[in-house]
Amino acid sequence: MQNNSQNPFPGLRSFDYEESHLFFGREQHINDLLHKLEQNHFVAIVGTSGSGKSSLVRAGLLPTIQHGRMNDDNKEWLIATMKPGNSPISNLAASLMETHVFATDIKKENDVQLQRMNQLMQESSLGLVQSVRGLMKPENNLLILLDQFEETFRFTGEGIEHNDAESEKFVNLIIDAVRQRDVPIYVILTIRSDFLGDCVRFEGLPEAINDGHYLVPRLNEKQNKLVITGPVQYANGKISPRLVQMVTNDLGDNPDQLPVLQHALMRTWDKWIETATIGEPMDIRHYEMIGTMHHALSRHADEAFNELKTDQHKKLIENLFKCLTVKTGENRGVRRPTTIHRLMEITGASIKDVKDVLYPFRKLGRTFILPAENIEISENTVMDISHESLMRGWDRLKKWVEEETDSAEIYQRLCSGAILHKEGRAALWRDPELQVAIDWKTKNKPNHAWANQYNEHFEDAVKFLAESEDERKAELNRKQQRKRIIQFAVSGFLLIVSVLTLWALFQTKKATDKSKIANLKTVEALNQKQLAEKAKEMALDASKEALDAKSFAELQANIAGEQSKLAKEQKAKAELEASRATSQEREAIRQRQEAQRQESEARVQKQLAEQKSQEALLQKEKADISKAEATRLRLVSISQNIAFKSLQEKDDEQLSGLLAKQAYTMAKENGGNLHDYQLYNALLSATQKVDPDFKTISIRENDEIKMIAVKGKSLVNLMSIPSVKNYDVTNHTLINKTSLSGISSTMNTSYLSETGEQAAYGTENNHIVAFNLKNPSEPHVLKGHKGLIRSVCFSNDGTMIASGGRDSIVILWKNYTEIKRVKFNSRIRSLSFNTSNSQLYVGAEDGTVSLYNISNDEKKIFSNLSGSRVQCIQTGNKYISIGYSNGAVQVYSSNGSLIRTLNEGGSADNITLDEKNDILITATANKIIHIYQLSDISQKPIEIRCIQSIQSIAVYAGEILYVACADKTISAYPIQTSIFEKKLDAKLKRKFSTEEWNTYIGADVPFHK
Repeated sequence: MQNNSQNPFPGLRSFDYEESHLFFGREQHINDLLHKLEQNHFVAIVGTSGSGKSSLVRAGLLPTIQHGRMNDDNKEWLIATMKPGNSPISNLAASLMETHVFATDIKKENDVQLQRMNQLMQESSLGLVQSVRGLMKPENNLLILLDQFEETFRFTGEGIEHNDAESEKFVNLIIDAVRQRDVPIYVILTIRSDFLGDCVRFEGLPEAINDGHYLVPRLNEKQNKLVITGPVQYANGKISPRLVQMVTNDLGDNPDQLPVLQHALMRTWDKWIETATIGEPMDIRHYEMIGTMHHALSRHADEAFNELKTDQHKKLIENLFKCLTVKTGENRGVRRPTTIHRLMEITGASIKDVKDVLYPFRKLGRTFILPAENIEISENTVMDISHESLMRGWDRLKKWVEEETDSAEIYQRLCSGAILHKEGRAALWRDPELQVAIDWKTKNKPNHAWANQYNEHFEDAVKFLAESEDERKAELNRKQQRKRIIQFAVSGFLLIVSVLTLWALFQTKKATDKSKIANLKTVEALNQKQLAEKAKEMALDASKEALDAKSFAELQANIAGEQSKLAKEQKAKAELEASRATSQEREAIRQRQEAQRQESEARVQKQLAEQKSQEALLQKEKADISKAEATRLRLVSISQNIAFKSLQEKDDEQLSGLLAKQAYTMAKENGGNLHDYQLYNALLSATQKVDPDFKTISIRENDEIKMIAVKGKSLVNLMSIPSVKNYDVTNHTLINKTSLSGISSTMNTSYLSETGEQAAYGTENNHIVAFNLKNPSEPHVLKGHKGLIRSVCFSNDGTMIASGGRDSIVILWKNYTEIKRVKFNSRIRSLSFNTSNSQLYVGAEDGTVSLYNISNDEKKIFSNLSGSRVQCIQTGNKYISIGYSNGAVQVYSSNGSLIRTLNEGGSADNITLDEKNDILITATANKIIHIYQLSDISQKPIEIRCIQSIQSIAVYAGEILYVACADKTISAYPIQTSIFEKKLDAKLKRKFSTEEWNTYIGADVPFHK
């Protein structure tokens, strides 16, 4: 146990009045606010969520006013504090009737006065003045603090008319109160900057804010450190300087991280108290144990959540948090203070269960939900999350808020559909929208209390959903009936077809049988004919033998003739029957074949129709794609034209900024090149016009800068007078300076490793003095060259150094001891290790680049550009770049294949590769810098022209290019165009007029203000 003092950090909640002694870093800001309040009687304190607005007022401004530092008349200040909530006038009246403002000792009188005050303020915009006039004494000033004023807007525009009306009355009360001077009423409101545009909803409010607004300044590094160290010192604690620096760095440039900072420091203090050894200050290990600023909040909130033992309790706390948070229509997260009674109505839980699940989040040392555990709560207590940063920092809550937003959106759509249907302007819902709503209702089981948070038409919505569901069921019944009718019709059709088929088969069989009978009769007739012919022969024989039988023979011949005739008739009849049967059989076959043909043709026609439909859809899709692509390319072209117009605009700085911003937006939305040189120039020029504080020159030195490098968040400068300076890249302030001693001869060359951890100087006596900047007090003198040193490079692991110069010798040093000496054919100009430190690239004056294998001493020519000197070599995992004195820059892949040769127009003296961000940067002797995107190196690069000769370049995080020049300055240029977009957003004070849009963008392009 290190220290028994109370934790001096409040956590997520804002500082209170009683904690002013722990509130540090805002002294000048408090003085500025006092002056503005005294002048205007009204101050609107504006800032992002988490910028410290409430703490600045409650723990800074109010105590200062109470201590008599405003006005010289020594009046007594009556201070009422409130949040608008969903009943701002009632809340204002209640705050005025607090004990320390106007309340009496008699509750009945208080109730009467509260009712009268409410009525006056509802009836007249001067109701506030009239209410307090008779209650204030001549020696009183009344100050009203309207904290979290954005709540006024949260309850407008949601379809709840009485909220809209009350918010408007509330604003009128405030405006009229500060306009008059008969009764000394002062008003301070705090409002999130992203709600500032909503103020135009109320007449008079924008003008008042314009006269009395105060934008909360960002704390500088010194003030941030005071925020950290001040409370620790007051509480008799100890904190290490390195932890202060680390926390300051983590805070960075983000102004809305102050509550997260306070929470992380609160947790770090507790961990220090718990684990520190005797005499140990708060240190990095305690800070990292709680997850640093990046994870402390989410971990801490999860700890509270995991203290809930049952799934029912975890589900209840989820529903409670959904009640206490809300996203507005602009996708902005805000708190939603709610009474315990209301929470019980919405969740259906008992007061005991609500208290039980809220307790882990109200514990002192957490205070994720207010009021804290030391305050007794009842059904009328208003619960609130301590800060919006919990919504951003707790991963679980972010998910809950998204779910609640989606649920509310479905309910709002359902209400809209119900109202439109009721008015006869819309039909009942159908699938899939209906099914989504039914699933939503089943899952969320919404009740009247929950629904009224978003829309008052809950009964209409429920009825509409039920009617839609009933209609869907009726429609399903109708579909089933139609299906049964169709099935019956199909069955009947199939039965008819079956009967016809059986009839055709019967007719075929019948025809076949008749054919067989006809054939039998034909055979019988033939037999009869043969018998007749036989009888005829016998008759002829008989006539030869007996002429007397002539008559008999003739008679027999007549009989035979008659029989023959009868046989022929029977044969003809049989053949006719057979022919008919055959014809009927053929007709049946033909009918079957025709039916099959028609069926086959119908299938073919259907397939052709489906194919044509698919082809038509495909053609439409292709046409839509082509049209969209043509539109996209046109908008990209327009964006380039707008960028050019921005550069041409000289008179109107705001217009120039609007054009540059619109050019960027169009390029971004339509897949344009965000690294286009003209777009970059337009953004840079426009930013310099609209933001006087934006300057490229960030650092000015008294001595010559030899080389620069980026090490973490530090910019390392190697100076001509042997020393190294480290600057903070976030604000360009000097961190430290280290003098380098031990150089006994005049220096003529200087070198710095890319990591900024090693440095070396070449001297006139051909020695190298090398420094490990982690221990710069021990210089290492490397002797071995017989000519001027022209190049020194350091291996990536820091164990080896390679040096070369006019003696054409390359010496390898390991741990500052010579291990190899290699002779080359020309003077050495540039050296670079590969990323694995196994090979060395050696650039010479004769234009050759040799690849030397350190393990086996193998040398081979990597590149040869005769007639030009090698000026610099840069190596990476994917690329090798070589700069030459004639302006050529060769870019190779890691396997040695030449990708492209660039012509830089001047000696390419400096090259920087940022493979992570796909950037190649060259700097030439003619003071020009080119920035290439390696993914499309054929594109024209961004070009920066410097006034002075360029000494060295370095890149920070793929975002900022640092350029050291001969005039002893270092300039910082944004590389990513998105940086300019943010700066322009902050500085542009107006939007396009319709006339400007039509003139500069085009009347046929959809207008965006």
